[in-house]
Amino acid sequence: MAELTLPPRSRLIAHDLKRTLIHECGHLIVGDHVGVEKSFARFWLYEDADPANDHLVGGQSSYFPPLRGRAMQLMGVAGLVAECLADEEDFSSVDILDWIDGNIIGMSATDREGAGEIDEALLDDCAGILRRRWTDLIAEAVHFLGRFETSYAADAEVAEAASAVRDELEGLRDRFTAMFRFARLDVGLTWQAAEALVAHSIRHEDLLSMRLSEIRRLRGIGKVSMAKICAYRGRFLTSDAA
Repeated sequence: MAELTLPPRSRLIAHDLKRTLIHECGHLIVGDHVGVEKSFARFWLYEDADPANDHLVGGQSSYFPPLRGRAMQLMGVAGLVAECLADEEDFSSVDILDWIDGNIIGMSATDREGAGEIDEALLDDCAGILRRRWTDLIAEAVHFLGRFETSYAADAEVAEAASAVRDELEGLRDRFTAMFRFARLDVGLTWQAAEALVAHSIRHEDLLSMRLSEIRRLRGIGKVSMAKICAYRGRFLTSDAA
């Protein structure tokens, strides 16, 4: 049997660094939404880690004052949901529940305790918060990426990894930009309506399709009548032209 060949260390660092930044910044953004007064995050490199068996980058976020109830639950799932949004254009709370139940994806003991009983509504609510604040999350991730890069400036592989992660973060920001343009319009659009509008525009290859090349795989949810969506569509194009 052929011996397993690991990717270069810089690529492994990049993979762990991106995931950890998105996860911890997800906590920071949801914390801000639910009224956390102070929050902190730090990131570090496990310089002596075995790349074949261990993560190479660690991270931790903390906040004050302590949360309770629904706010604590949202904070508990924030990191996981942020990672899933970054990895999957078609976010599915049902899939995430299956992954959690099957131990396909793990949660830290702290996150799991805070989340309590996880259901679809909790995951969807958290995803809604992060979608609306996605550009803020990416800005936080880029900020902490810069600090991480500075802390390990003598490590050429960290510099290479940080450059790759910065490009990936910019891509994630741009991928979501078109969707947020819809979600932030003050025309009564729900997130589901915005998704359905995007899907409708792509199918008909109209004026919006050129702006939506990054999200062609987005599924239309279809929970809002198409007549209502088309009415909003005209208002969007008028607003955008202005």
